[in-house]
Amino acid sequence: MSHFIKILKISLVIPVIILATASSLKADDGKLMFSLNGGISYNVGPGAYDSYWRPVFSLGGGVGYKVVSFLIPQVSVDYSLFSLDSGSYKNTLAICRYDNTNCSVKGGNLSFTTVATTVKFFIPRGRTQFSPYARPGLGYSRGVKDKITAHYSGDITDNYPSLPVDDIWERDIINAMFLTFGLGLDYYLSPNACLFIESEVTVGIYQMRGTGFIPIKLGMSFWI
Repeated sequence: MSHFIKILKISLVIPVIILATASSLKADDGKLMFSLNGGISYNVGPGAYDSYWRPVFSLGGGVGYKVVSFLIPQVSVDYSLFSLDSGSYKNTLAICRYDNTNCSVKGGNLSFTTVATTVKFFIPRGRTQFSPYARPGLGYSRGVKDKITAHYSGDITDNYPSLPVDDIWERDIINAMFLTFGLGLDYYLSPNACLFIESEVTVGIYQMRGTGFIPIKLGMSFWI
């Protein structure tokens, strides 16, 4: 938890530094921006993460400030949920390998909660309603894998007494730094509101090195 607090502080400090740096530039009606989004995330590895977990949904939101006509520093929080594909996962277990039909696997939901500081660089829309953008950033992720329980209800253990009837993998928590890079497109409904579609790549760089997922987001931003 102490690591989470440290990263959260860093995530809040970085936009302040960016704001201070950009203060010497010509502002373009800087406004406070809020965004909400929903969608789905896809695992990209390594190993079991992309083989045995399937996307369910993702939700998120953020706040930013338009300091110049092409730049918005943001702080965002996102949540992505994945469910265990028990049909594929139980094929890897010794107690299920001999008699798949009498073996069941329960639990194992996997979720990632992320806090990130990003900078949104975009092309001012001019007279059009569309504005493409890029959004690189750095953040902190808390991954939680729920307890997995495998149970065998057949009688094969009479012939293979060394096989356990139940296997349990306890709840696991992994905290990690990550890098993120997103590309998206804004569609302006009015000068102060827009819809957006975005895809980003999020990859762990510490404990979860190489583990990543790709959120596909649909959302709305508005300025006050």
